[in-house]
Amino acid sequence: QVIDKDSQAVSVNAASAPLFVNGMGNGFYRTRYSAEQLAKLKTVKKDFLNCAEKVSLASDVYSLAFSARTPIKNYLDYSLTMAGDNDPYVLSLLIGQTLSFEDFAAGEENSYAAYVRSRLKPQLANLGFEKKEGEAELISQLRGQLIKALGTVGQDPECMEFCRSKFDLYLAEDANLDPDLLSAIVNVVAYNGDQDDYARITQAFKLANTPEAYERNLGALCTFRQKELVTNSLDMVLTKDVRAQDGPRQI
Repeated sequence: QVIDKDSQAVSVNAASAPLFVNGMGNGFYRTRYSAEQLAKLKTVKKDFLNCAEKVSLASDVYSLAFSARTPIKNYLDYSLTMAGDNDPYVLSLLIGQTLSFEDFAAGEENSYAAYVRSRLKPQLANLGFEKKEGEAELISQLRGQLIKALGTVGQDPECMEFCRSKFDLYLAEDANLDPDLLSAIVNVVAYNGDQDDYARITQAFKLANTPEAYERNLGALCTFRQKELVTNSLDMVLTKDVRAQDGPRQI
């Protein structure tokens, strides 16, 4: 059905069936589904929606909740379905959406961390912490995203310990580590780190011999949460250590 007028009503036979409006995910608009419609979409078979349609639906539910046009519970309930999804594109979207709600959970860090673990830990359990022979690049990248999200906002002890155990090697010779895990390792350590960790990552940033290492370590300095370390990172923007074009991103 094509909507080609400024205002148009369309009747569909979906009183008791799941309804998805944006077929193939090609439409540039948001669709506001009711809680009842979302509940029906949660129960559909895995092949009812293709990857593009899953991304479209998740983006609709998330964006409307994020902008307070629908209850946030709509998104939290719907996101339960994505914990069992195996598509790396869909899961990458879920991870980003999950992390973006962190600032709304002030004073409820423990309960929100548990929410993050409930959504993401099953996927990491399926992948494991080590890269497998013949593994697709998207899967390797997804593993790093999962470990980073779980070890920071998710406060997962296993991910935090894993990254901490790799930190010395990361600083000494990161070429010996899976490149898809480097960002996760340094950011998880930084998010949970102290003054000593800050000093070590600062040194790694200043001594970086590749653009990737420079940007990764500089970015990780912004992940520390102690007020004095945040102040240090902001002050650093005005020094010669940080390139002018990197200052706005750091701020």
